[in-house]
Amino acid sequence: MVARTKKRESEDYAEAARICACFNLRKASRAVTLFFDEVLAPTSLRSTQFVALLAILLNEPISLPALAREMVLERTTLLRNLEPLVRGKLVATSRVSRSRMFRLTDKGRKAVEGAFPYWREAQERFVTRLGGTSWDRLLELLPGAVNAARST
Repeated sequence: MVARTKKRESEDYAEAARICACFNLRKASRAVTLFFDEVLAPTSLRSTQFVALLAILLNEPISLPALAREMVLERTTLLRNLEPLVRGKLVATSRVSRSRMFRLTDKGRKAVEGAFPYWREAQERFVTRLGGTSWDRLLELLPGAVNAARST
């Protein structure tokens, strides 16, 4: 009886891993991040840094809470990720009232411009490997996944 229960439990765990949104989305996210990191390597920017710079560029000046919402990151995690970009003078900070605001410096804009062709290459290679129709469908579904997770 115990062996049957352990076997069933093991099957339950395997099924949980197979269908778990968190497990599977994080695995996919890590794989995509590693792939983009590889292609972006000549730029000295990691994919996470490129995405942060792009988010700032598209919304500047932007406060830490607004940027955290945009990137779906905890503020402390985001701040920790931004520190190397600030130290590297790619991102400048200022205070407006009680809010810490972020904007790209000229060096940051040049970094985005220099990395953009590598990002484009990574994006095109990824979409080709996945298949354009699959990417279009996934891109259509991802905002719903974000919204479903945010509504908790």
